[in-house]
Amino acid sequence: MKNKQKTIKIIGSVAIILIAILVITKIITYNVGNKSIFSVFFKGQDSNVAGKLLESPHEIKKIGKYSIELDQQLYDSKTGVGYLLFKIKKENGVPEINLNDSGQCSGIGFGENQRLYFEVGASNNTTYEIKGNTLYAYMDFIKDKDKDFYVKLGDYQTRKEYNFNIKDTSYVKTYKDGDTTVEISPLGVSISAKEKSAGMSLVVYTNKGKKELINTKKDIGTNAHESSEVYKGKSKSYQYILKFKNLLDIFKIEKIEFNGKSEYKTSLPKNLFLLYSKKK
Repeated sequence: MKNKQKTIKIIGSVAIILIAILVITKIITYNVGNKSIFSVFFKGQDSNVAGKLLESPHEIKKIGKYSIELDQQLYDSKTGVGYLLFKIKKENGVPEINLNDSGQCSGIGFGENQRLYFEVGASNNTTYEIKGNTLYAYMDFIKDKDKDFYVKLGDYQTRKEYNFNIKDTSYVKTYKDGDTTVEISPLGVSISAKEKSAGMSLVVYTNKGKKELINTKKDIGTNAHESSEVYKGKSKSYQYILKFKNLLDIFKIEKIEFNGKSEYKTSLPKNLFLLYSKKK
């Protein structure tokens, strides 16, 4: 009887070990086999606050043998900075694409005879990667505030276009001083001003002190910079959008200094903390 109980205990222990191995293997496989916007664009960075902007639409367009899925979006509609991740699959095969050394499409599109392509109403960059049988597309963009924004999938074969629904989400702190408005999100900053600026600097103050977040003359803090002139009747202003290299926790900002001038007034949308808490 004792030997039987001992055997049962051994079998039970082995079963527990096997289950643990399967669970760990599943976790490792998931982490290695599945891409995310944060692992691609912000490796090793804290995604807690920016994660409030993350959406998982899982919107799929099926064209012939291909399925193109908008898997994730990280987009702030007020600053115009965004990132998209697509998963592209083909029935019984791997999606065709010609890639250069930088992971960019060296042809006019992907799929058989390069029939499929993305069209974006914003300044953008797209790189691709094949993992297993899946073709991943990683897109980052900056949207001009005064232009229509869209993300379409085009088909050269049928001459049809399919719109993806990019959800408007936004978490910003807004700072105003006279004719200058600075909107800061975890992804970037949008600046509206009456005067044209040859260079821009942005210093943020938190309870840990101050940090020079952006200095365009010294190439600090931004890896993309868009500017445009905006007309309302005969009145002209200037719009600047800068994309952060590193994610920013905007809730820690107490005040800012823009182009050497500090003490900007701060305003937060009334529903900001409600939205923030809902997405926790």
